[in-house]
Amino acid sequence: MASVTAPNHNNVPLTPSACTRLRNKAFAPNEPLVVSVSAWTPISSSNTKHKAILMDDMDTRLPCVFNLPLENASNSQPSMVKLTAYSWKTVKTADQNDKEILIVDKAEIATEGTGASSDDQKENNSNEPAAKRVKAEAGNAVAAETAPANKTTHAETKAEPAAAAAAVTPKAAAAAPKANPNVRRKIISAEGLSPYMSSGTLKLRVTSKRPIRTVNTRVGEKDVLNVELAEAGTGFSIEATAWGDNARKFDEVLVEGRTFYVTKMRVALASKKYKSTDSDYTLGLENDTVIEALSDDEEAELVASEGDPNVAIVKAMAGVNISDIAVKMAKNPRMLVDVFGVVTEVGAVRSVKRKSDGSELQTREVTIVDDTGKSVNCALWGELVDKECAEMEAELAAKPDSALLVALRHVRPTSWNGVSLSSLSKSKVVLNPDVLVADCARASGLRRWYEQDGGKQTAFVAAGEGLSGALTAGGSPGGDGLTPEQRANDRKSFDALKVDNPEDRSLAEKEYANVRATVVYIKPDQNLMYLAAPDGSNKKVMDNGDGSFWCEGLGKSFTSATNRFIFSAKAVDSFGSETWLNMFNAEGEALFGKTADEMAAMEKEDRERCIKGAFWQSGVFRLCRQLREWQGERKVRVNTLSMSKIDYAAESRLLLAAIKSGC
Repeated sequence: MASVTAPNHNNVPLTPSACTRLRNKAFAPNEPLVVSVSAWTPISSSNTKHKAILMDDMDTRLPCVFNLPLENASNSQPSMVKLTAYSWKTVKTADQNDKEILIVDKAEIATEGTGASSDDQKENNSNEPAAKRVKAEAGNAVAAETAPANKTTHAETKAEPAAAAAAVTPKAAAAAPKANPNVRRKIISAEGLSPYMSSGTLKLRVTSKRPIRTVNTRVGEKDVLNVELAEAGTGFSIEATAWGDNARKFDEVLVEGRTFYVTKMRVALASKKYKSTDSDYTLGLENDTVIEALSDDEEAELVASEGDPNVAIVKAMAGVNISDIAVKMAKNPRMLVDVFGVVTEVGAVRSVKRKSDGSELQTREVTIVDDTGKSVNCALWGELVDKECAEMEAELAAKPDSALLVALRHVRPTSWNGVSLSSLSKSKVVLNPDVLVADCARASGLRRWYEQDGGKQTAFVAAGEGLSGALTAGGSPGGDGLTPEQRANDRKSFDALKVDNPEDRSLAEKEYANVRATVVYIKPDQNLMYLAAPDGSNKKVMDNGDGSFWCEGLGKSFTSATNRFIFSAKAVDSFGSETWLNMFNAEGEALFGKTADEMAAMEKEDRERCIKGAFWQSGVFRLCRQLREWQGERKVRVNTLSMSKIDYAAESRLLLAAIKSGC
């Protein structure tokens, strides 16, 4: 039986479109085909049968099985092999389904001058960069599987310098392989992506990369990597996600600020609730995804051709009027917005202490206005305080009569003071965008309005006016400024309270919701109550053991204390979504039908019976979602502000109104 070895063959031409012809069965019986083979994997203990990946000059890949031994086969680089006996065979899968697989029964090492005819060789020589690219991609993609770094194989000593350097050690292979600048690629637009596209290459720059985090899934804990990418030249943004081993692999490959070619990615529709980029789709980075870094020369040429990177940012922006921010936030609390405006004031630097580690963060509030007659404050954080805010302050002082325009890219709307904005780590601030991009109609129109059409004399109204306040006019807790009637009609689901990226959200941000839900479970072993001061402050007190109670918050002692409910309960809304709610004294008395003091006096069995009696009770819950930091990690808390019995007549009217509106 013949065997296959893996020497270097720099000048061996590949048979044009060999893998495509094999897949379509468009070949003569046992027609000799020269292909590049990589990713050898033994599937028999005798080392006589291997799985491998075939690649042709058009970068088409095809899995197959070699039914013959392989000598010195290494994953450090692809081998150039001439297939002489092969066929498609039908096998049974584990679930007893039929599957066709290519079986190679005979192959030989392809040497210079073998394989393609003279005409084919002429055609293939015109595609020589593509052949080299196939070799480079395969060699770098599997370089992590090479022999130990202190050993040099025969193949490595003869390899091309670039491929050999990439295959020296697993650590070196972690970096993305450099793309061959001479290869012709089918570059597709990120804006025109579709899940039905089967080929094409995206040219994307990494604009932000979150640290790998571990999340709980239905199959257990998994690592996940989220990366935001922007299309080179247009700035159109799209998010990519990698899971498990791929998350760790691509975390080492992708570097912020660098540009990459991305192929063989999965394209899926992004959830409107969670997406924070321009694209309606998201990319999945999977096992067969290929990522190549632009060479240093290509990267420098791209940066030079793009000029100021802020130009691409401005061109990619879809500006939102300040008057529309509240409407956008109500529809999707997680969305990011782009805003053009005129800066009228830059606040002083403030320090905010982070609870997790006690460190201080610097922030400044910038007031901007637009031609809708509205104003809004935007809190800028981190590096934006030192650079952009300082530039704004200096220009306002130097040119008080001119309009200082600003473009805010990817800022988060919040309900602080009704409506406000807050920058994130990926937010961008561009000053005077109309100077950078002369054809930016929105920015040019704002300057003309402010300087020539009397915009400067406008009596601006805060965008959040009438939407803020800790209490509503009726005196009931709400925190959103809505009237009782508006709040009753302001219905949401538990999904509206979920947070996809807690690290990117402000701790001061709150989200309110009115949800019709049913309590389905309360843990019986949790502490359902706490001892509170009897003076009505509801401050926690500690039992001194001598009949007195000390309150740390008030700094005083009491001779008595009272019990108050505080507990967690799982609830399910009318859409089937569930979450854990923090409930307090009023909700406890409504659910249990007893005061906390009465329940504290019960025996264990009676108390558990009382807890079970609260199951399956329904009501309309007024909720507030907040973020809290605990041991350096941000957690989502959903607090219950009030609970009321269901008014079925009112609920029927709401449902009828929803049906008529087409919701």
